[in-house]
Amino acid sequence: MRLLSIIFLILGLMISIYLLHRHLQLSESSEPLEAGVCQTVFKADCDATLKSPLARVLGLPLAGLGVVFYGTLLILALLPFCLGRYIEVEALLVSFVLSIAGAIAGVILLVVMLVGSTPFCPLCSLVHVISFSLVPVFRHLSGRSLKEIIASLASIGKLAKSNEASSEAVALKTAGLFSVFLASVIIGQWVLIQQLLHRPPEYDVRHAIASFSLTSRIDIPVNSADPKTGPEDAEVQLVVFSDFKCAACKRFAAELKQLLASVPGKVRLVFKNFPLNSACNKSLKLDLHPGSCEAALMAEAARRQNKFWSFHDALFEMDHELDKQEIEQIIKDVELDVATFESDLQCDECMSKIEEDIDLGLRLGVDETPVVFVGGRRAADVRFETLRFLIMAEFANRSVVKPPQKLGRHSESSPLTAELAESSIPTK
Repeated sequence: MRLLSIIFLILGLMISIYLLHRHLQLSESSEPLEAGVCQTVFKADCDATLKSPLARVLGLPLAGLGVVFYGTLLILALLPFCLGRYIEVEALLVSFVLSIAGAIAGVILLVVMLVGSTPFCPLCSLVHVISFSLVPVFRHLSGRSLKEIIASLASIGKLAKSNEASSEAVALKTAGLFSVFLASVIIGQWVLIQQLLHRPPEYDVRHAIASFSLTSRIDIPVNSADPKTGPEDAEVQLVVFSDFKCAACKRFAAELKQLLASVPGKVRLVFKNFPLNSACNKSLKLDLHPGSCEAALMAEAARRQNKFWSFHDALFEMDHELDKQEIEQIIKDVELDVATFESDLQCDECMSKIEEDIDLGLRLGVDETPVVFVGGRRAADVRFETLRFLIMAEFANRSVVKPPQKLGRHSESSPLTAELAESSIPTK
């Protein structure tokens, strides 16, 4: 049983270190990363989980807290091998208490994933399952009933006693437990240092605008079948490639509403489907967002009844995976004709429209979601403030910007581009 506990702890520590490494990579890089272990092995999008706001607690990565948790428990498990039976009882009692705390945290985090507040992460779930398993393991190793453990913990003095309560034994117990505390602090400091070393590049508005202005301006085809909102003669057109099963797209959809409200009547929004699902996106080797092709098809069917944006909002506002009852409720809330909706789901034209969007996205170099083109130029950063500044830059340049060129060709830079390019702008 002792060997089993050490195997569990090493496994939990290794997974936590990997998740921390991946989390820091995602935080540091603005470019898409190669498929990780989660995508390769489980065909799941753990990256979306690691990028979600819930992946941090008080500014610290949850994976980093996992490293501290399993590192501390592993040191406690190995401590009796160094100090003998003098410290064994105390080490097991402390391990048992920590494992209960870890199991409670694991239950909360699993519930958060299962209700859809954050995407499901198989590796994260495995870490939580390990923390559950440690509770009965440490209770068995302690050789005490739950009542006896509680009684022992209630009396701090008992942690310093043994059958041969000598001053040497007390000193060893104190030194052993203090060394565990010190090791935990060191592991925590290592996590903090890693986070500082992998900080994302500082946000710089001038750099974002300058980089955007030097990007190719492309004439993106927009036809009558594309969902649109905003005036046709709007000063700026946004073309968004999105995925209804993408957590980042869900957050972006909420920010996009605020963005359009901040520039009323001046922006036209065009929606293009780009499901990261191999069922309809044949360019994918991995099925990153299962079910996103079906969601796109339902949204297209809603568009044919002029209810796309209501259906769009309802899909993104859901906090968990859609089931039949929830879809029926959305159809009712959006006031769709059920028979027509179900008929359109079987319509070849609907799927052809989605495939056309995907093909266009691939030709434009879309390789993730969401992707936004502002006035025909791809925005490398789709945060609210960045897009707002880029739109303002487009307003400033609208009288001097030359007509967009065909797909793949570069346009001339504007006066604003030259002015920003000459300024001292830090690199990203």
